Amino acid sequence: DLAYDLFRDNERNPRGHFFTDNILAENEVFTSGPLMTQLGPGQVDIIAITMFLHLFNYENQLKTATRILRLLSQKPGSIILGSQAGSIDFGEQTLKPPFHRSQDGSRRTVFRHNTESFERLWTEAGKVTGIPLKVSAVLQSPKDFLFGADSSFDYSVKKRRYLTRSETRRLYFSIMRT
Repeated sequence: DLAYDLFRDNERNPRGHFFTDNILAENEVFTSGPLMTQLGPGQVDIIAITMFLHLFNYENQLKTATRILRLLSQKPGSIILGSQAGSIDFGEQTLKPPFHRSQDGSRRTVFRHNTESFERLWTEAGKVTGIPLKVSAVLQSPKDFLFGADSSFDYSVKKRRYLTRSETRRLYFSIMRT
């Protein structure tokens, strides 16, 4: 509220809204959930998804991508922007402990994309939903995204804790409706 008072732009810049929902729920549950009932399909011009899709295996990434596309406005130029963990070598990866097991004890994997596999994922999601897309993606090396403005950052600690492999990169992307 302070920013709206300071810049006096409440009329021009409506407040953002956050919705919680289970994007992997069964279709009947998802279509009756907040994203589809309070927001509705085809209502969003810009969607930001950051550090989210890489949490899933490929099957669940495709399911999530098709559901996100259902929210995207039908106007050409509507866009999805974001970043996520990626890899030079795409494919399923087992997570490091303590995240490597699901609640039932089974091995938990995630799918890490390179630029080409990421573009294929969204092209496939576009075909499933009938939405024409232009997908752009770029990988960034860890030394570039871990240091940032703080040159005293201890890269070795973050690498041991969070990076599953030396091929890990940050993947930046845009998905535009054409």
